[in-house]
Amino acid sequence: MDAAGIAAYLVGAQQQNTRMQVATAVIKQQQSQDQALLNILDGALASGAAAQAAPPPGTGLSVDITV
Repeated sequence: MDAAGIAAYLVGAQQQNTRMQVATAVIKQQQSQDQALLNILDGALASGAAAQAAPPPGTGLSVDITV
């Protein structure tokens, strides 16, 4: 293998390493965002926000779209 071949191999290896580091950072960021969303939902369930009563009759449950 000549010097140019070795250099090309090393550049390719460095690019792959950079790709892996970027992918790892993106995955960690996505996991952090997912965890934050789960914390929000968990807090809403704990406070009883999901257990609200249905709206009173005649207030948007049925919409008349006939013309």
